[in-house]
Parts: sequence; structure tokens; C-alpha cells
Amino acid sequence: MTLTLIPPDPGLIVGINRVATESIVSALSSNGLPNCFVKPPNDVFYKIRKIAGVLLDASIKGNKSVAYLGVGVNINNDPTSIAEISELATSFRAETGRTTDVIEFATTFIELFDYEYSLAIDSQEF
Repeated sequence: MTLTLIPPDPGLIVGINRVATESIVSALSSNGLPNCFVKPPNDVFYKIRKIAGVLLDASIKGNKSVAYLGVGVNINNDPTSIAEISELATSFRAETGRTTDVIEFATTFIELFDYEYSLAIDSQEF
């Protein structure tokens, strides 16, 4: 998914990756996959395999900015079916043995991200 963000200060863009990856970790944990961790600047791992990542593209013009946050989480797919990534990637289903509703997971992530992003904006602590 891609989220479009309009930070009130262009200087706040630098912390969006951190907020996003930490929100992914929280969403995975709240859905039953604890112990994921952030590998800075933009990846989320479970054990030794990548389960998610974010990409940020931003445009700054003077004191106005827009940021496009791309979020990719391996939920129900099977990374082992692609030889090039089978040893490097995993998914929620591969680790838990359960499928999950992608819309529900996305909703959880967006709620967590919105909360943390709002806190960071309000405190300007990115």
C-alpha cells in the first residue's frame, strides 16, 4: 500500500521510516507474530528473514512537503515459491501457519501508524 503524508514541517520527513517500521512490528505482534525487529533504515525481519519493508519518496518545495510511504508486508504469500528470495524472505502465514485478512492487517497497521505519526508530529520528535 502507499500512504500520502503531508508533514507540517519538511524536517519531519526523516523520521517517517522509523515510525512506519515500528508500526509494522507492532501490527505483526498484535496479530500473533511477536519478536519481529527493525533492521534500519527500512526493513522488518522475523528471525533471519525479511518479512516487510518500507520505501519513502518525498518532495520538498520551500516549507511544504509531501511524502509517499510505500509499505509492503508479506502476509499470506509463500516466499519459498520464488527461488531467488526463498532463503531471504518469510511471511506471516509461513511463520504462524495461519492466513490473516489483509484488510484487517492493513487497518491495524494504519491505526498504529496514525497514532505514532500523530504523536511524533505533535512532539516533533522524529
